[in-house]
Amino acid sequence: YGGVISKTNAPIEKSRTQEQIPIHNSTPSPISRNNDSGVQQTSVVRSGPPIKEISGSSSLNIQNAVVTQTVRDFYDFVAKKKYRSAWEYLSPQWKNSVPFERWVDGYANTVYSQLISAELMGNVSDKDTQATVRVRLTAKDRAGNRILVQMFEGDILLAKNGAFWNIAEANVRRTSSRYEN
Repeated sequence: YGGVISKTNAPIEKSRTQEQIPIHNSTPSPISRNNDSGVQQTSVVRSGPPIKEISGSSSLNIQNAVVTQTVRDFYDFVAKKKYRSAWEYLSPQWKNSVPFERWVDGYANTVYSQLISAELMGNVSDKDTQATVRVRLTAKDRAGNRILVQMFEGDILLAKNGAFWNIAEANVRRTSSRYEN
């Protein structure tokens, strides 16, 4: 992430798609949190595509790209088992409803996960406070001594939290499953 501030001067994990770009040209507040290694860090993190990909775009196109990229970045961190980083994409309400450790336990048997597609449903303007992204996912989970391959589809509801978009709700259901040979 360009421009990351770290109290520990330790490097912070970078996502190839996360950049320090403002939404609505606002100034964000630093986020203080523990990184995936448990080290306390303060950083300014914004979700969105690299500036070069969106420069010259209309505000509507920028909002659309940022919302969709938020979902992609979240699932990228989940796939890499960077759960602390993924946790930062969840809304404050979601985080208050389930402790981090219990949320991570939901991935205890997951050996592989991948976002197949993320499609914004409609357009997002500067004035919008909610958006929906339709996703398709695949996951492989340990089930005893076998591997269960599952496909999921559904909608991710995002809510604007200040200048940022957070994942507020996941209405995702399993569409198929099979055991690997």
